Amino acid sequence: MTEQDTAQGATAADAGATKVTLVTGASRGIGLAVAQALVAKGERVVITGRDSDTLEQAVKQLGEESALGVAGKSHDEAHRAEVVERALERFGRIDGLVNNVGTNPAFGSMLDLDLSVARKILDIIWCPRWAGCSWCTGRGWPSTAGPSSTCRR
Repeated sequence: MTEQDTAQGATAADAGATKVTLVTGASRGIGLAVAQALVAKGERVVITGRDSDTLEQAVKQLGEESALGVAGKSHDEAHRAEVVERALERFGRIDGLVNNVGTNPAFGSMLDLDLSVARKILDIIWCPRWAGCSWCTGRGWPSTAGPSSTCRR
């Protein structure tokens, strides 16, 4: 079975298998709460975040048998590829994505933003959401994009 086959479609053999969901921005806050809810349902999670120490603590809190942490920046294509690779190596499948990453580098009116700050916001928040939705829809999974994007087979 190829990597795409494993990530793409469930077979009859996996119908009862434990689901695995990627949750970005999950070292704390809403992302961690989503990961906790999934683990409480008996699922496995692959969580991401920028800070490896905070991510490591989140994995310990979730339970190392149920969670894998991959530190990095969501707008980095190599990091996104590593997350998928490590998820498949560890759990053998990917069933969903909760694209929760966020940033708040500026306060105040958008009209007052420096163009470089606006680009940073787009780069960190919207580009990974688009990439995630494209990844999911390319596998035939329903996908949504918005302040948080999700998809699930």
